[in-house]
Amino acid sequence: MKEYEIGQLLTAEDVNALLSDQSSEDVRASTAKKVAQTFTLADLNPTEREIAEAIFRIMLSDTAVAVRKTLSENLKDSENVPHDVVLKMASDVDEVAIPVIGSSPVLTDDDLIEIVHSQSETKQVAVASRERVSEKVTSVIAAEGVERAVAVMVGNQGADVSEESLTTVLDRFKDSEIVKQPMILRNKLPLVVVERLISVVSDKMKEHLMGKYNISEDVAAKITEESREKVTVSVSYMAKDIEVQSLIEQLSAENKLTPSIIFRSLCTGDVKFFEYSMVKLTGLPVHNVRILIYDSGDLGLKGLFTKAHLPGILFPAIKAAIEVFLETPIDATDGGLEKFRRKVAERVLTKLDNSGIDLQDSDVNYILDKIDGLPPSFMEVL
Repeated sequence: MKEYEIGQLLTAEDVNALLSDQSSEDVRASTAKKVAQTFTLADLNPTEREIAEAIFRIMLSDTAVAVRKTLSENLKDSENVPHDVVLKMASDVDEVAIPVIGSSPVLTDDDLIEIVHSQSETKQVAVASRERVSEKVTSVIAAEGVERAVAVMVGNQGADVSEESLTTVLDRFKDSEIVKQPMILRNKLPLVVVERLISVVSDKMKEHLMGKYNISEDVAAKITEESREKVTVSVSYMAKDIEVQSLIEQLSAENKLTPSIIFRSLCTGDVKFFEYSMVKLTGLPVHNVRILIYDSGDLGLKGLFTKAHLPGILFPAIKAAIEVFLETPIDATDGGLEKFRRKVAERVLTKLDNSGIDLQDSDVNYILDKIDGLPPSFMEVL
């Protein structure tokens, strides 16, 4: 004999009586539990199911939160609850909504996305904490969710989170420890995300990532340095000459005025950084440096390059970047910087392709990595 017999199911008239002023909140909550459990556990025929669904709709209009909450808690795992009933519970106050939002199999991806778009932080968190969350839903949480919901999502092993969404999360919350901590504990992360995390997490988190993904200290140091270079170059672009000079003095004192950061400055249109870097490395006045860079052809630039003791392997790429700068005025207000970066990348790739080295990716960082591994003889390819 089942715990809840079909005969125990109340009629709509019974419930209407219970919802009258004569019935207490406790009685109505108990009735809600009884009907919900009967609906969930009993093998109801179509008529009985129809009666139960009518009772749910009546009870969801009850003014007592306890009654609606009881109904939600006892229906949250049922696959047979009508969609409109679940949606009404999901749009109720948090106490009523959270159980169904966090568990109900009736809610579709579109329903969950609408909740992320329009509902409270607590409800977003409930969506993110579901046992299974599709990539369609996680992409919306990554792009639009509040910090706490995003943290729960990246820590949820049942959430299908794409590389693109993880990257979006890092773009939005790179300084958030409550997001980064659960992210590093995910079962598996794309290596590009691991690399980004290494450059922004604490030493303790970094050690965890290095061990989990078998990343050497040298590789981790390189990742961190590249991240630092990107920030440095982006900060220096709009600075005054005296500020750039001070920055370069500081970088030099810390042994951080590297060939890669000098090349990166050109790739991002920060020619001023490149000029003053050459001033620092050669000891020449800035006027002389500018003449050698722009006005004396290849011999002047190559002589300057040699005097600065930069690795010869970088010369063709530096030369290509300078050529683009001379041909392409940079208008920062009209997408000019991005156009300049793309043109530099294309020119450098053309130079490399003509050397017989097969490169496909036009990303500047990728070019920097590839240049590091080019053969010494490449310095002669002009």
